[in-house]
Amino acid sequence: EGYRRPDEGQVRVLDHDPGDDRQLLADRVGVMPQGSGAYPGLRVGEALRLFASYYATPDSPDRLLELLGLRARERAPWRSLSGGEQQRLALALALVGRPEVAFLDEPTSGVDLEGRQVIRSVIDDLRSRGVAVVLTTHELPEAEKVADRVVIIEGGRVVAAGTPESLRTGGADQIRFNAAPGLD
Repeated sequence: EGYRRPDEGQVRVLDHDPGDDRQLLADRVGVMPQGSGAYPGLRVGEALRLFASYYATPDSPDRLLELLGLRARERAPWRSLSGGEQQRLALALALVGRPEVAFLDEPTSGVDLEGRQVIRSVIDDLRSRGVAVVLTTHELPEAEKVADRVVIIEGGRVVAAGTPESLRTGGADQIRFNAAPGLD
């Protein structure tokens, strides 16, 4: 996202350094931070229309309301939304700019089963349209359901990487693999 510099190595997003080229990436990257929080009185529909106004060719706020099951809550203020509804709105806000890369931090955290299914469906749709989805989660079963590749980070270092299947069977890619809970 370009907010922090790497301690070592380099980061490239769409062939750009996100620290140096944040402006070039702004319209191409969507970010859903964990616990994003909005203005407490801002209404769902207002938030989507406001964010859409930041982009030259945004996705339709009405389409996103339908897609994420928020149509009935369109006039509700942020503060009145459940945790799962807040997560779905945060996802809609990250996607309204039609990103080529979407960073989603714990998108299903605090979301009920129905909401998780909606979010997984949206992620599957993004992937099928060629959007790169970088998802962080502490729930390995969740990663297994949506990920093509998984990277396990411990203490700021990559300790294992590979497909969900290769990690489950111990065939991680060229990286020291320490058995992690849920991968045995």
